[in-house]
Amino acid sequence: MVHWLDRERFSNMHRLVYMVSMWWLSGHDERGTWAGRAVARLEELVPHGVHERMELWMTYLPHAIYVVRLDVLADKTAKASFLDWIGRLGQYSAAEITHRRVLSFREKRLGEVYYRALASMNEVGVALYSQGKHEEAESMHRQTLLTSEKVLGKEHLNTLTTMNNWALVLGRQGKYEGAELKHRQTLATRKKVLGKKYLYMLTTTYCLASHLADQYHYAESTTLYGRTCAGFKDVLEKDHPTTCACRQHYSRMLASQEWDQLTVPPRMPRSSVNRQMGKGPKL
Repeated sequence: MVHWLDRERFSNMHRLVYMVSMWWLSGHDERGTWAGRAVARLEELVPHGVHERMELWMTYLPHAIYVVRLDVLADKTAKASFLDWIGRLGQYSAAEITHRRVLSFREKRLGEVYYRALASMNEVGVALYSQGKHEEAESMHRQTLLTSEKVLGKEHLNTLTTMNNWALVLGRQGKYEGAELKHRQTLATRKKVLGKKYLYMLTTTYCLASHLADQYHYAESTTLYGRTCAGFKDVLEKDHPTTCACRQHYSRMLASQEWDQLTVPPRMPRSSVNRQMGKGPKL
C-alpha cells in the first residue's frame, strides 16, 4: 500500500534559479502577488483545525514561515492569521514568539476586531503554559479573561476558553480549589449556552474529569470521563487523537483508583472545594 505522502509531488529549485526568479518578480512588481498566491495555496494544503496528515503540515511549515516573513505580502490580516496558524504547529518557544508577534500586530492594526487580539493573548498564555512558565501564563490568562469579559461578555466562547485555560494553569500550580471552581464555572456556562454534546462542552468536562482524578475524587471523575469518552466518539470520531487521549486518561484513572483501594490509609483529596460546597453541583 502506497503511503499518501509518497503520492505528493515535491520539487527542488537550484539557488541560482531561485535568485533569478526573485530578481525577475521584483523587477516586474509581481513578488507580492505571488507571495499572496503562495499563502492561499498553503492554506488550501493545510487547512485549520484538521488533525490528519501532520507529516504534510510539517513538510510545508518551512515554506509557510518564509512566506509570511516577506514584507511584500499585501494582505496583513491574512498574514496575522497565518502567523497564528504557524504558531500552533511550531515548538512551544517558537509558538510563543510567533503568537506575540501576532498579538502586537493585531493590537496595533486590528482594533476594530479586538476579539482576534484576545485570541492571540490566549494563545500566548497557552504557549507559556506549555513551556512551564506557569506564573506568566496565569498572569496572561487573567488579563485576557478580564478584558474578554468586558469586551465580549462572560458567555462568549473565547471568554470561556480563556477561563478553562486559566483553570489548567491554576491546577498545575497546585491551586486546586481555584482550578476546580474555574472548571465548574466554565462547564456550567457552556452547558447553558451550548448544550451537553457540543465539542467545547465536552472539552471542559474532560478537563474537570482529569482535575478531579488528580484530587482523588474518583466517583465524580468516573462519571464525567464515561460521559466525555462517549461524547467525543459521537462528535469527533473513534480514532480522533482527542478521543484516544480521553480513553487513555480514563483507563489511567481507573487503574489509579484500583491501586488506591489497596493503599492503607487511602490518600486524601488535595482540595476542600467539595466539602465547602456540599456534594457540589450535578453536572
